[in-house]
Amino acid sequence: MELKIVEAGHPVNENGVGGNWGKFGIARFDVEWADKPEFPGTDGFPHIPLLAQLGWGPEHIWVLDLQTGEGALFLPGGLAKADLRKHRIWVCPMFEPFLEWLWEHTRTGRDWYARLPRRVELPDAQFAFSGYRRPGPNPCVRALVSYAEFEDKVEEWHKLPRDDHRSLHEYLGLTEEEYQAYVNGECPTRTCTSGGVPITEELVTTLAAEAEAGYDPSKLRPRSREA
Repeated sequence: MELKIVEAGHPVNENGVGGNWGKFGIARFDVEWADKPEFPGTDGFPHIPLLAQLGWGPEHIWVLDLQTGEGALFLPGGLAKADLRKHRIWVCPMFEPFLEWLWEHTRTGRDWYARLPRRVELPDAQFAFSGYRRPGPNPCVRALVSYAEFEDKVEEWHKLPRDDHRSLHEYLGLTEEEYQAYVNGECPTRTCTSGGVPITEELVTTLAAEAEAGYDPSKLRPRSREA
């Protein structure tokens, strides 16, 4: 596995005073792509490399917060806030601003990884006194469709032909306001296109309670109010 360390922070002023300071490890798989599974598993593909069986590809990267010791595997290029909502990880204040910068950097060319700088200044990043744990996926999104299916749709959008100019929210069948609401963790009242079930605050409260009780949120589906 290749690993590069990047520090990101607020610019230091004339008095030598800065703000938040983040330390990140950006890693990607290397020789591990050839590793075959040690256990045959239930799929019957012992000759297919393990990482490929798990759905990871060369485009995925691992972003690790070196301050908290937590991170996740990401597919660069989307919205940093939306990508972070998939993971309930503890991060420093600079994690999301840095991820936004990193996603932009990945669009600058195929050699983006080799050109990662050692230091990045983020003057527009909001200052905070401490890190925090990300809340994880929004139950409201899971109510519309399983979160795995939601991710699959985003993955499909990344692979659209270059002459397909639909935005992500258009491809998902959402208005821009609806998509931004999901990204921000809000719950707009709308109707599921798959089941015609209104997403109400009452339903979201129920889903949240089920998740708290240990119900597998990936199995949630729209349901009628009579059920």
